[in-house]
Amino acid sequence: MPVAELRVALTTEDYERVVAFYRDGLGLDPAALWTNDEGGRGQMFHAGRAALEVFDP
Repeated sequence: MPVAELRVALTTEDYERVVAFYRDGLGLDPAALWTNDEGGRGQMFHAGRAALEVFDP
């Protein structure tokens, strides 16, 4: 059975830098942004049939 979709999730201490790398450096399009009441953040990027999610701790 072939892989239909790939999702990778990262948690990083340097959230802004990692998001900028994927958005500005690699040109991935932001697809979703999450925040919570405690100040936590997450960003999803689409890359064809793959998705990358970046979260702060």
